Amino acid sequence: MQLFYFENIFPDTDYLLLDKEQSRHMTKVLRKKVGDQVHITDGRGNLYLGTISLVTSNKCGIDIA
Repeated sequence: MQLFYFENIFPDTDYLLLDKEQSRHMTKVLRKKVGDQVHITDGRGNLYLGTISLVTSNKCGIDIA
């Protein structure tokens, strides 16, 4: 299982927008695409399940379940 770290996930967060470098890694290196599920942690013991909903050349959006 791949686990991604994002520091600022608040309890009411339902969407994450990755920066250009993170987006490139997610989509080009790991070859993730729209509809793929990813596991995300905030480093405080919380685990989130997200679904990639947006992929462009420099953006990647993830819906948090």
